[in-house]
Amino acid sequence: LHFVARMVGEIQIMTIEEDAPTSVGQAHDGAIAELRIMRRPENVSEANLAQVFAAYLQGKALHCFDDKHWYLWNGQRWQKDKQNQIILNAEAFVQLAAKMVIDEGEPDIARRILGFMSAQKLDNLVKLAKPRLAVNLTDFDSNPMQLCVENGVIDLATGKLLEPSPAMRHSKMAGVSYDANASCPRFMQFLTDIFPDDAELRGYVQKVAG
Repeated sequence: LHFVARMVGEIQIMTIEEDAPTSVGQAHDGAIAELRIMRRPENVSEANLAQVFAAYLQGKALHCFDDKHWYLWNGQRWQKDKQNQIILNAEAFVQLAAKMVIDEGEPDIARRILGFMSAQKLDNLVKLAKPRLAVNLTDFDSNPMQLCVENGVIDLATGKLLEPSPAMRHSKMAGVSYDANASCPRFMQFLTDIFPDDAELRGYVQKVAG
């Protein structure tokens, strides 16, 4: 089963966007167990391969049944897949799986896996992976104290800029970059004009207005 662990390990390296776990099993215990039934060429089926494909897509793709779209992680946020790029992910996965088993001296299994390079079978893999990566629209952008911007995610409770993560489930992004040292002279002058003698009130209004 060495090729199984190695295959899942390489998939993990290519797809997990968050901190890497200390072992392959820590990330994909279920995927390894599922891959064991593919030790023989006759066990390479759509259902079995789709299970591993779903593991390959962890942190990389989600499917929303509410709007019937795939969402792909672009490094900043989850972006709706309007150009069916998920098929290219399926193609890359099949090629990687075949390469891994060839490297481990399993050409018969590799030939079976490469049989999934047809348009219909790639589409079937994508369909079978949907329930394993399902989310609702309400799962996106659900944290009111986080704002996704061009250079990260602002924690509105602390004012700190966080690294974007797939687990944050942001699909919307403000078209600006956060600068902790930015100034707003016009707004500050406006507050001074309106509340010339009350610095505490100016500070409160500035906080309320964001």
